[in-house]
Amino acid sequence: MPESKDKFYQKLEIHLKNYLNSFKIDSYLEFENNIESGLDFDTITVFAKSKDELNELKLSLIIKENKSLINFRVYRISSIVQNAGMIRIEDYLKKILKIGNFKSNFSLSSNLETLDAELKQFFDWLTSVTDAQLINILQGKDWVDIPFDWGGYR
Repeated sequence: MPESKDKFYQKLEIHLKNYLNSFKIDSYLEFENNIESGLDFDTITVFAKSKDELNELKLSLIIKENKSLINFRVYRISSIVQNAGMIRIEDYLKKILKIGNFKSNFSLSSNLETLDAELKQFFDWLTSVTDAQLINILQGKDWVDIPFDWGGYR
């Protein structure tokens, strides 16, 4: 993996922290990262567990040859919580907030020179559509079950 991609997780982490800080969410411990290379894509992932160990954030940037995709999830991870599960932020926006025509916001270029600016633009947009319930979910104060469409895989 080229040096520039190898260090890109730092930019991804900064954007995620800035997003959380914009809502005064400081309930997450030290952030960690993981970089995986596939045959035709690289995945850069930043994740953090909450201080109370109830939630985990996982933000992945999947870099392919002609485009990059964002996958942002919140996990309820504690075995003592009744509603353990996972929320894809994309599903929350679509099914809870009923926001349409936003798929393109989760798709970016693969040009590493413009990708940082595109990530900033994505998080600026996400900040503008984030509601109080999503903030509470990110803080570990609330949870909502969102049905997952398994398609033909179930």
